[in-house]
Amino acid sequence: MSDPPSKTSLGFEPSPSCSGPLDSSLAERALAGDPDARAEVEGRLGCVPRILGFRNGRAGRPFGPEELGDLAQDVYVLIWSKLPGFEGRSRLETWVYRICVFEFMNALRKKQRQKARTADLGPDTNLDDMVGRQAQDESRTRFEGLRAAMDQLLPQEEAVLTMKHHDDLTFEEIGKALGLTASGAKHQYYKALRRLTTLLKAKREGHDE
Repeated sequence: MSDPPSKTSLGFEPSPSCSGPLDSSLAERALAGDPDARAEVEGRLGCVPRILGFRNGRAGRPFGPEELGDLAQDVYVLIWSKLPGFEGRSRLETWVYRICVFEFMNALRKKQRQKARTADLGPDTNLDDMVGRQAQDESRTRFEGLRAAMDQLLPQEEAVLTMKHHDDLTFEEIGKALGLTASGAKHQYYKALRRLTTLLKAKREGHDE
Protein backbone atom coordinates (compact mmCIF):
# COMPACT_ATOMS: atom_id res chain seq x y z
CA MET A 1 0.00 0.00 0.00
CA SER A 2 1.38 3.41 -0.97
CA ASP A 3 1.85 6.17 1.55
CA PRO A 4 -1.01 8.69 1.76
CA PRO A 5 -0.47 11.91 -0.21
CA SER A 6 0.88 14.91 1.60
CA LYS A 7 1.61 18.52 0.83
CA THR A 8 5.23 17.53 0.18
CA SER A 9 4.32 14.76 -2.26
CA LEU A 10 2.02 17.20 -4.08
CA GLY A 11 5.12 19.21 -4.88
CA PHE A 12 4.75 22.40 -2.91
CA GLU A 13 4.72 23.68 0.64
CA PRO A 14 4.19 27.45 0.59
CA SER A 15 5.45 29.49 3.50
CA PRO A 16 2.73 30.79 5.82
CA SER A 17 4.05 34.28 5.15
CA CYS A 18 3.34 33.98 1.41
CA SER A 19 0.14 35.43 -0.03
CA GLY A 20 -1.32 36.01 -3.45
CA PRO A 21 -0.72 39.78 -3.53
CA LEU A 22 2.87 39.38 -2.30
CA ASP A 23 3.49 36.71 -4.94
CA SER A 24 2.00 38.97 -7.60
CA SER A 25 4.53 41.65 -6.66
CA LEU A 26 7.28 39.05 -6.73
CA ALA A 27 6.26 37.99 -10.24
CA GLU A 28 6.22 41.60 -11.45
CA ARG A 29 9.73 42.19 -10.10
CA ALA A 30 11.00 38.95 -11.65
CA LEU A 31 9.57 39.88 -15.05
CA ALA A 32 11.09 43.36 -14.72
CA GLY A 33 14.54 41.75 -14.43
CA ASP A 34 15.14 41.82 -10.67
CA PRO A 35 17.71 39.00 -10.26
CA ASP A 36 16.74 38.21 -6.65
CA ALA A 37 13.05 38.01 -7.51
CA ARG A 38 13.75 35.88 -10.57
CA ALA A 39 15.90 33.51 -8.51
CA GLU A 40 13.12 33.15 -5.93
CA VAL A 41 10.52 32.42 -8.61
CA GLU A 42 12.81 29.87 -10.26
CA GLY A 43 13.40 28.21 -6.91
CA ARG A 44 9.70 27.94 -6.21
CA LEU A 45 9.08 26.55 -9.70
CA GLY A 46 11.13 23.56 -8.56
CA CYS A 47 7.73 22.18 -7.51
CA VAL A 48 6.81 21.56 -11.18
CA PRO A 49 8.56 18.18 -11.65
CA ARG A 50 7.38 17.04 -8.22
CA ILE A 51 3.75 17.89 -8.98
CA LEU A 52 3.94 16.16 -12.37
CA GLY A 53 5.68 13.16 -10.82
CA PHE A 54 2.94 12.86 -8.21
CA ARG A 55 0.20 13.07 -10.85
CA ASN A 56 2.03 10.51 -12.98
CA GLY A 57 2.19 8.11 -10.06
CA ARG A 58 -1.50 8.56 -9.31
CA ALA A 59 -2.34 7.88 -12.96
CA GLY A 60 -0.40 4.59 -13.01
CA ARG A 61 2.84 6.02 -14.44
CA PRO A 62 1.79 6.38 -18.10
CA PHE A 63 4.88 8.54 -18.74
CA GLY A 64 8.45 7.35 -18.46
CA PRO A 65 11.20 9.50 -16.87
CA GLU A 66 12.27 11.04 -20.18
CA GLU A 67 8.71 11.88 -21.22
CA LEU A 68 8.00 13.34 -17.81
CA GLY A 69 11.17 15.42 -17.99
CA ASP A 70 10.14 16.81 -21.40
CA LEU A 71 6.68 17.61 -20.05
CA ALA A 72 8.16 19.39 -17.03
CA GLN A 73 10.32 21.53 -19.31
CA ASP A 74 7.32 22.42 -21.49
CA VAL A 75 5.29 23.35 -18.40
CA TYR A 76 8.17 25.42 -17.01
CA VAL A 77 8.35 27.43 -20.25
CA LEU A 78 4.56 27.80 -20.32
CA ILE A 79 4.50 29.13 -16.75
CA TRP A 80 7.01 31.86 -17.54
CA SER A 81 5.00 32.82 -20.64
CA LYS A 82 1.83 33.05 -18.54
CA LEU A 83 3.44 34.80 -15.57
CA PRO A 84 2.53 38.33 -16.80
CA GLY A 85 -1.11 37.31 -16.37
CA PHE A 86 -0.67 36.11 -12.78
CA GLU A 87 -2.92 38.40 -10.73
CA GLY A 88 -2.17 37.13 -7.24
CA ARG A 89 -5.69 35.79 -6.62
CA SER A 90 -3.97 32.71 -5.18
CA ARG A 91 -0.49 31.79 -4.06
CA LEU A 92 2.08 31.20 -6.78
CA GLU A 93 2.25 27.47 -6.02
CA THR A 94 -1.52 27.12 -6.24
CA TRP A 95 -1.50 28.85 -9.62
CA VAL A 96 1.38 26.65 -10.78
CA TYR A 97 -0.38 23.53 -9.48
CA ARG A 98 -3.41 24.31 -11.65
CA ILE A 99 -1.25 24.70 -14.77
CA CYS A 100 0.61 21.47 -14.02
CA VAL A 101 -2.61 19.49 -13.60
CA PHE A 102 -4.13 20.93 -16.77
CA GLU A 103 -1.04 20.27 -18.89
CA PHE A 104 -0.59 16.78 -17.43
CA MET A 105 -4.16 15.86 -18.35
CA ASN A 106 -3.71 17.35 -21.83
CA ALA A 107 -0.56 15.28 -22.34
CA LEU A 108 -2.30 12.16 -21.03
CA ARG A 109 -5.27 12.59 -23.38
CA LYS A 110 -2.88 13.14 -26.29
CA LYS A 111 -0.99 9.98 -25.42
CA GLN A 112 -4.24 8.01 -25.18
CA ARG A 113 -5.46 9.34 -28.55
CA GLN A 114 -2.17 8.38 -30.18
CA LYS A 115 -2.44 4.91 -28.71
CA ALA A 116 -6.02 4.57 -29.97
CA ARG A 117 -5.05 5.70 -33.48
CA THR A 118 -2.30 3.10 -33.72
CA ALA A 119 -4.58 0.28 -32.57
CA ASP A 120 -5.09 -2.20 -35.39
CA LEU A 121 -8.78 -2.96 -35.96
CA GLY A 122 -8.07 -6.30 -37.65
CA PRO A 123 -10.13 -9.49 -37.94
CA ASP A 124 -9.53 -10.29 -34.29
CA THR A 125 -11.41 -7.17 -33.13
CA ASN A 126 -14.58 -8.17 -31.31
CA LEU A 127 -17.76 -6.43 -30.22
CA ASP A 128 -16.51 -5.96 -26.67
CA ASP A 129 -13.55 -3.98 -28.00
CA MET A 130 -15.84 -1.73 -30.04
CA VAL A 131 -18.21 -1.16 -27.11
CA GLY A 132 -15.23 -0.40 -24.86
CA ARG A 133 -13.93 2.21 -27.28
CA GLN A 134 -17.37 3.81 -27.53
CA ALA A 135 -17.59 3.98 -23.73
CA GLN A 136 -14.15 5.60 -23.63
CA ASP A 137 -15.27 8.21 -26.17
CA GLU A 138 -18.40 9.01 -24.15
CA SER A 139 -16.35 9.22 -20.96
CA ARG A 140 -13.87 11.54 -22.68
CA THR A 141 -16.71 13.82 -23.81
CA ARG A 142 -18.05 14.07 -20.25
CA PHE A 143 -14.55 14.74 -18.93
CA GLU A 144 -13.98 17.53 -21.44
CA GLY A 145 -17.26 19.15 -20.36
CA LEU A 146 -16.17 18.95 -16.74
CA ARG A 147 -12.73 20.30 -17.64
CA ALA A 148 -14.29 23.30 -19.42
CA ALA A 149 -16.38 24.08 -16.33
CA MET A 150 -13.38 23.66 -14.01
CA ASP A 151 -11.46 26.19 -16.11
CA GLN A 152 -14.02 28.84 -15.17
CA LEU A 153 -13.31 28.45 -11.45
CA LEU A 154 -10.78 30.55 -9.56
CA PRO A 155 -7.37 28.84 -9.25
CA GLN A 156 -7.79 28.09 -5.54
CA GLU A 157 -11.30 26.72 -6.06
CA GLU A 158 -10.09 24.36 -8.77
CA ALA A 159 -7.11 23.31 -6.68
CA VAL A 160 -9.32 22.46 -3.69
CA LEU A 161 -11.64 20.30 -5.81
CA THR A 162 -8.73 18.56 -7.52
CA MET A 163 -6.93 17.82 -4.26
CA LYS A 164 -10.12 16.48 -2.68
CA HIS A 165 -11.43 14.31 -5.51
CA HIS A 166 -8.33 13.35 -7.48
CA ASP A 167 -5.65 13.33 -4.80
CA ASP A 168 -7.90 12.08 -1.97
CA LEU A 169 -6.55 14.62 0.51
CA THR A 170 -8.26 15.50 3.78
CA PHE A 171 -9.38 19.06 4.45
CA GLU A 172 -6.52 19.38 6.92
CA GLU A 173 -3.97 18.37 4.25
CA ILE A 174 -5.58 20.69 1.69
CA GLY A 175 -5.53 23.52 4.20
CA LYS A 176 -1.84 23.02 4.96
CA ALA A 177 -1.00 22.98 1.25
CA LEU A 178 -2.94 26.16 0.52
CA GLY A 179 -2.25 28.04 3.76
CA LEU A 180 -5.78 27.63 5.11
CA THR A 181 -7.30 26.12 8.22
CA ALA A 182 -9.11 22.80 7.79
CA SER A 183 -12.44 24.60 8.17
CA GLY A 184 -11.31 27.22 5.66
CA ALA A 185 -10.43 24.50 3.15
CA LYS A 186 -13.82 22.86 3.75
CA HIS A 187 -15.57 26.18 3.18
CA GLN A 188 -13.63 26.74 -0.07
CA TYR A 189 -14.45 23.20 -1.19
CA TYR A 190 -18.22 23.53 -0.80
CA LYS A 191 -18.18 27.01 -2.31
CA ALA A 192 -16.28 25.68 -5.34
CA LEU A 193 -18.57 22.67 -5.58
CA ARG A 194 -21.65 24.91 -5.71
CA ARG A 195 -20.09 27.07 -8.43
CA LEU A 196 -19.08 24.00 -10.44
CA THR A 197 -22.59 22.53 -10.15
CA THR A 198 -24.09 25.80 -11.39
CA LEU A 199 -21.68 25.94 -14.34
CA LEU A 200 -22.38 22.33 -15.35
CA LYS A 201 -26.14 22.88 -15.09
CA ALA A 202 -25.92 25.99 -17.29
CA LYS A 203 -23.85 24.04 -19.81
CA ARG A 204 -26.39 21.21 -19.96
CA GLU A 205 -29.33 23.59 -20.29
CA GLY A 206 -27.53 25.43 -23.08
CA HIS A 207 -27.10 22.17 -25.00
CA ASP A 208 -30.76 21.25 -24.51
CA GLU A 209 -32.04 24.45 -26.10
